[in-house]
Amino acid sequence: MPTPTPGPGALVDALAVLVLTATALGAFWGTFEGLAWVLGAGVALVAGVLLALALDRLRLPWWALPPALVTVTALLAPALTQRGTDAGPWPTPAAWAALADTATDGWRRLLTTLPPVDGSGPLSLLPFLLALAGASTGMLLALRGAGAYRPLLGPAVVAVLAAALGVSDPGGIAARGALLLGGGVVWGTLRARRRVVLHTGPSRERLATATLLLALTGMVVLGAFPWVGAGEREVLREHVQVPFSVTDRPSPLAAFRAFRPAVGDLADRELFTVAGLPEGTLVRLSTLDTYSGTVWAAGGSSATSDGVPGGFLRVGARIPRAGSGPTTQVRVTVAAGWADRPELGIWVPTLGDETRVAFAGAGAQDRDDALRYNLDTGAAVLPGGLEAGESYLLTEQLGASDTRAPATPQVDPDLLQPVARLVAASAGGGGDPMARVRAVATRLRTTGAYSDGGAGEEAILPGHSLGRLVAFVGDRQPAGDDEQYAATLALSAVYLGLPARVVLGAVPGADGVVRGSDVRAWVEVHDGSRWQLLAPEEFVPPRDREPSPRSVLEQDRTRAAAVPPPSAQRPPSSEDGFTLDETASGRARSVAPEVPRSWPLWVSVSLGVAAVPALGLPLWTAVVVLLKALRRSVRARRGSPAARAAAAWRDVVGTLHDAGYPVSTHDTRREVARAVGGAALLDTARAVDVALYGPAGASDPAAERAWELAARVRRELLEGRGWRERWRRAVSLRSLTPEPVLVPVRTPSGIHAGRMVPVASAR
Repeated sequence: MPTPTPGPGALVDALAVLVLTATALGAFWGTFEGLAWVLGAGVALVAGVLLALALDRLRLPWWALPPALVTVTALLAPALTQRGTDAGPWPTPAAWAALADTATDGWRRLLTTLPPVDGSGPLSLLPFLLALAGASTGMLLALRGAGAYRPLLGPAVVAVLAAALGVSDPGGIAARGALLLGGGVVWGTLRARRRVVLHTGPSRERLATATLLLALTGMVVLGAFPWVGAGEREVLREHVQVPFSVTDRPSPLAAFRAFRPAVGDLADRELFTVAGLPEGTLVRLSTLDTYSGTVWAAGGSSATSDGVPGGFLRVGARIPRAGSGPTTQVRVTVAAGWADRPELGIWVPTLGDETRVAFAGAGAQDRDDALRYNLDTGAAVLPGGLEAGESYLLTEQLGASDTRAPATPQVDPDLLQPVARLVAASAGGGGDPMARVRAVATRLRTTGAYSDGGAGEEAILPGHSLGRLVAFVGDRQPAGDDEQYAATLALSAVYLGLPARVVLGAVPGADGVVRGSDVRAWVEVHDGSRWQLLAPEEFVPPRDREPSPRSVLEQDRTRAAAVPPPSAQRPPSSEDGFTLDETASGRARSVAPEVPRSWPLWVSVSLGVAAVPALGLPLWTAVVVLLKALRRSVRARRGSPAARAAAAWRDVVGTLHDAGYPVSTHDTRREVARAVGGAALLDTARAVDVALYGPAGASDPAAERAWELAARVRRELLEGRGWRERWRRAVSLRSLTPEPVLVPVRTPSGIHAGRMVPVASAR
């Protein structure tokens, strides 16, 4: 049977698939930087359409599409998505391993990376895959004569996935929705007009359907749906769990005394050096926005009030910032004093309004990929830790005003009771919460004393747990260092209803060197419009104001008044450095069970992908061939001679269906034989007719003769066919599925209606 050549209808289908799928991929606008990903997606669109045409031309079954997609991806994707990596750009095993890793884990990396992502990087494989799969699926459905609107399934799925994986405001949402719905209606209508339409309902039902589709299009254009508005759309990146969290890491604030000369070993050590920084600018070492009752720590992944995802995320092509303005570049060089502390070394000193963080030297690309940045707080971490001597370049946006506030409070209200009396006793401010915060700061500075717990002041403990702050606030003369004062002021701001966080930072000197003694604790409070930074000079007493002997004695007596039973738990100590863990809060640290070592994910996925054609195709072939053989055996042995003879003809019709011949069980046997041709087929038709309708009736020899002729028909149909065509017929499912029974009213579609001539006029 000759393979049909695609006609003008196929060209229209190809154009519609390309336009609609490309429109659906427009939801990635704003997710990727540059136009390199557009090139890759465009190549994938064309390749998907050509792949569907090839499968249809070769008359391969639908399940041949997934292996074909894997093959096309393996050949084309390395050059389009791996150009800037060590694995690309040639199709090699290393490139295929990288593709398998991105195909399985890339969606999570995309959702946990600050957009925009590098459009020429490995993650551009995701729009490539969507374009390839969507275009090939839609085109194959169109070529295989599916329903008029069924080929829209490919572009529709691409639109949903692209919108879910993209950003909340990619731009042009209404225009894309209108083009998708309007273009889909037009394409489906054109497909319906190519053939005689089978329907059982009156024309008013079709009119109602068309009206509903147009109404949906109009509502999308007008933005009537809540998900069309940028502020209301839900995307997956707003709900995905951030894979890296520093909440359970030691809090640098809890070990603040390590920076003090009285008891610490970092006071005189060089931590890092900055170059190009304007004088008096604060370098932020860590930003702590969550209080657990034990320590202030870096919070989780709660989104901000304007939908910006929280938590520490990968950095894409750049760090997104609202507005625009001049930028400056600052180089930071890490010293051993910073890198030698593993718990401290994970923090990357920043300025808070970066648009880019770029490492220098060997392994810079790996460092850039591993960097995590919190867009809400402006803090950055490197999970593997910084190394002594390495440097990185900060591109800072000057004059940026951070107005974002956390969407949810980061402090449990039950933990705010210790500061209630302090807030009530702080006069001034009236009803303005920010003014009342400043009044609390003034009271702390004027009534408190400064102590690092040095000689003679050992009774003044470090830490800022709930119990430590209760004692601190309850003292006649509060005594402590930046740690206690900053923690108390931040809790007071939260008690007054204002989001607050503690910033551990330093202001470098003229030489740009930052030593441990330069580290101080700031407090940031959001007043409803922007974040206001309160310097330690506003709430910490002068360092030369020592606590009175009476105050020290009272604290010592307070500790001796209630001697607790021996316990494994102890408060944090400056001698611990940065090695605080959960045992300081009374919670036992759980020990994770050993996980048996397994193969890397990309190896497992590669083996799984390779196993599909290597094992799946032979297994599928064996199952289908076995089912057909069992059915043929049952038909040849079950029932009366007449039933077995009739079953022989049904087996012949099934064989013709598998071969692609458009025959029907409603046609007579001789009509089928004349239409298809072949002596064996005509002999079989005659033998079955004689067995069923002959004067002698059906007999066992007649039934056996019919099955012998049916076997000869199968052999003749395979003569001269290649192995691929023989295999396609062997695994075809057409003979295993029931033939649809249609009892419709046949009415011509619009282009055929004018050709119909009434019976009376024809005479």
